[in-house]
Amino acid sequence: MDYSKILNFIKKNNFSKRKILVIGDIMLDEFCYGFANRISPEAPVPVFEPNTSKYMLGGAGNSALNLSTLGANVEIISIVGNDDSAKQINSLLDKFNITNRLIYDNFPTTHKKRFVASNTHLLRKDVEKIRNIVDSNVEKEILDMIDSVQDIDAIIISDYAKGVITESIVNYLKTKNKPIYVDSKPEKYDLFKNVYLLKPNLRQAMMALGIQRNELKVDEIALNLSKKYNSNIFLTLGNKGSLIHEIKNNNSTKIDIFDKKKLKDVSGAGDTALAAFVLASLDTDFILSSEFANVCSGMVVSKSGTASTSLIEIQRELTDEK
Repeated sequence: MDYSKILNFIKKNNFSKRKILVIGDIMLDEFCYGFANRISPEAPVPVFEPNTSKYMLGGAGNSALNLSTLGANVEIISIVGNDDSAKQINSLLDKFNITNRLIYDNFPTTHKKRFVASNTHLLRKDVEKIRNIVDSNVEKEILDMIDSVQDIDAIIISDYAKGVITESIVNYLKTKNKPIYVDSKPEKYDLFKNVYLLKPNLRQAMMALGIQRNELKVDEIALNLSKKYNSNIFLTLGNKGSLIHEIKNNNSTKIDIFDKKKLKDVSGAGDTALAAFVLASLDTDFILSSEFANVCSGMVVSKSGTASTSLIEIQRELTDEK
């Protein structure tokens, strides 16, 4: 990969002039770090001894976080409960200068707690309840909030199928005539036909097409997905990089992964990739945008937890790579 192109792009970026609306399922990610040096006498399981906990923005919050740390102006619309997890989320949004447009209800805030010992992920505990806001006052409140967000350059829908994103909300967002980038569970893809770009991983893409792993090559998967949903496709491929398929020229381009040696934690890497791609694609072509996104996601998987990166950090890393 020619890192000089990415470095030149970073130096000339307009990220600080960009305003992005993120809408979707916000979560609190908690990473509980500790030790597991013995097996329980009661069952063949490790005994976990907690040491420290770290709280991070998850789900749609991680997309917003990555946009913010890359320098963009960000507003987020989502739903949380009246609980301590929501307070943690509010504090984190304030810390990273993300404009908070959260709606409160009586459901618990989605909270994912991961137990990690010696860089090994032992267990995840989820607290969540799927919301149904269709035809409700909450859905109307979200629609009103969308109207109140002014002068945005793009929209990211971060849909983890927890209930925030409905058909009415998607259809209303489409009327705003802004590019819509979507990261969603494949069972909801029919809601997103004709959006600007879909970002599935390989498993999600195969599920959306109803195929098995060896039925099609990755470029054929991206092509078929693009035809089915009439969208550009940014297909993330884990440790094999990514692939971008563009409607305008019906062409697919494979992008290599950045720095395989540093893989540590893949939590939230897809959110990072999409956030970076969105910001870059507002100013440059899809191929360079994909390369930039791969570099950004490569940076965060070298860190523990749901991490983010910055332009200064990326410049330093790429300069060392040259």
